[in-house]
Amino acid sequence: MKDLLLTTIAIVLLFGFGQSQLSSAATEETPVADAVKSETATVNSTILETPSTLAKSQEAEFNRQTSLGMDLATNLAAITGIAISPLFGMSAVSCYMYYGTPISQRQNLPWYNSPSVWGAGFFFWFLFLVNTQIGTAVPLLKKPMDTVELFENKISAIIAQPALMSQLYTFGAGLAGLSAAKISAASAHGPILASIALPGELLGVLTAGIGFIAFAAVWLCSHTINVFILISPWGGVDNVLRLIRGGLITAIFGSFFVPVVGPFLCIAICLIIILASCFLAPWAFRLMVFGSTCAWDFFTFRHKRFKPESSPIRAFALKSFDDIPKRTYGSLSRDSAGSLIFTYRNWLVLPKKTTQIGEGEHYAEKGIFSPALDALDSETGRSPSQFRFPPRYRGHEDYIVETLALKGVLEEPIFKGLRNAWRWLKHRLGVEVEIPTASPAPASSG
Repeated sequence: MKDLLLTTIAIVLLFGFGQSQLSSAATEETPVADAVKSETATVNSTILETPSTLAKSQEAEFNRQTSLGMDLATNLAAITGIAISPLFGMSAVSCYMYYGTPISQRQNLPWYNSPSVWGAGFFFWFLFLVNTQIGTAVPLLKKPMDTVELFENKISAIIAQPALMSQLYTFGAGLAGLSAAKISAASAHGPILASIALPGELLGVLTAGIGFIAFAAVWLCSHTINVFILISPWGGVDNVLRLIRGGLITAIFGSFFVPVVGPFLCIAICLIIILASCFLAPWAFRLMVFGSTCAWDFFTFRHKRFKPESSPIRAFALKSFDDIPKRTYGSLSRDSAGSLIFTYRNWLVLPKKTTQIGEGEHYAEKGIFSPALDALDSETGRSPSQFRFPPRYRGHEDYIVETLALKGVLEEPIFKGLRNAWRWLKHRLGVEVEIPTASPAPASSG
């Protein structure tokens, strides 16, 4: 089932989306340009309103709308599809562009259409695709490859930006020409309307800007799949997440094959994905920062060379304090009154905000991957985690206790048995679960 779905994705990308890209690259006139010509012809034909010219005018209008719809669907599919899987999307389109271009003109193609580039892209995409099977045979390679895939997804998205933004700019400039033709027709009855047309450069920039925001929102949400794959301890979950990503790409590009309404169905699917992604973008951004920070610290063994006294104590909020969402990144410290406070910036760049953490018995909990800050309940013995420190603080629990004036160090709760593995994962992410009784751990002398 999975192999069939992935094969469908490749076929759709190569022969559906690539066809529209090749046609726009091989000729200087895009569907939008054709629509402008059709609009101009319609304007000229309005002088003689005979049945024959009226029929031709209606046919030209239908062709114009169809061409414009196809062009809009193609650009929305490029934004959404490449954002969901930048490496595969760019490699597939570049491969089709290369083989669809005459041999004598291939040297004029952009560098990303070179076989060495899209060939390497397909190679690494295939490695990541079979990562779960490789991890089954060689378990030690699983998480390092997941980490590499996490950062590859970021790099591929950055590389895809210039070509995608250039395509959107061209589309927007073509829309300006179409708008000018409509206004020219209307200005015959109202000359004041002739001043409404937007310059092509301005509309091109606006189109590229809106496309960038949509791309960023969809990519952020898609990138959470890589984060979940990284933290997931089961290969079955990896396969399900990859199938979800493949299913979305298939729905987008496969809609082009639906007769008559295909482009409009594609537009609807893309708009639904973009709107949902804009709504989920803040949550996805916080999860991306959490996953990237933890992956970099863990993959580079940063805890071995990290000097905790060189910077404020960084942490991720695992609980909602006041208006702080979960997994907000910031720093913990004590204020002049001795209260424990958390300082953070929304989106990492907005003005600083500070909130006070409730008083209680706070401990530093040791962890296999990273320590946490717990609030121990003396009656029940439970210690729900309030903050998660990055993996660089592993082995530096005593420094955390001393700097933040905590009560001591706790051992990580032990979830015995396979059935409790899911509870352990949720506990690491700060989800409320029933956890074993915590016990203080002896502080190390070093």
